[in-house]
Parts: sequence; structure tokens; C-alpha cells
Amino acid sequence: MKPLAGIRVIELANFIAGPLAATLLADMGADVIKVEPPAGDMARALPPIRSGESVSFAALNRNKRSLVLRAGVTRVSPTARAASPIAAVEKFSKIKSTLNWYVDALRR
Repeated sequence: MKPLAGIRVIELANFIAGPLAATLLADMGADVIKVEPPAGDMARALPPIRSGESVSFAALNRNKRSLVLRAGVTRVSPTARAASPIAAVEKFSKIKSTLNWYVDALRR
């Protein structure tokens, strides 16, 4: 059994630092759920591209699940509710308002 098995982490980050930190948690067994905007993480377009997929994005997001969170939605789907985190990885201060909305929506 991996040391972080049973720990659920929500990732609200993009590019390198946040995704790398969350990938390391996933490698140690955490259930990491990456939250992406409807258009997808901007890193999905980073070269090099192989078979239509960014190699960098694939390397930084292995062992994770992905969830799209649309701002302005007032109800949380059962899938999002099941993703209720124990910990969060976030990179941007403006993301905190999104995380607060998510936590408030889960309480409804």
C-alpha cells in the first residue's frame, strides 16, 4: 500500500509547480483530482505534441483524474460532490475564490 492511499487531493493549478506537486502526491497514492476550466488546462497545448497530446501535460498529470468546474454553476453534480477533497493544491490567489465557492456548494 502506498503511503498516501485514501487521501483525496483537489488540484487547482496549471503549468508546472502545482501540477508537479500534485503528481508527486498521486505517485505516492493520493487520489488527485485536477480541476480544469471548460477550455482545458493551457498546458494541454505545450509542445512537444505526440499523437495529438502534449508530452509535458501527460508527464505532469499522470495518475490523476480530471474534473471541469464551470464558474456560475450553482449546483454541484454528484461526480463533483464525490470529489470532496481532504487537501488542496492551488497556485493562484484568485483560485481561492473558486475553491471557496466549491466548498460552499458542497455544503448545500
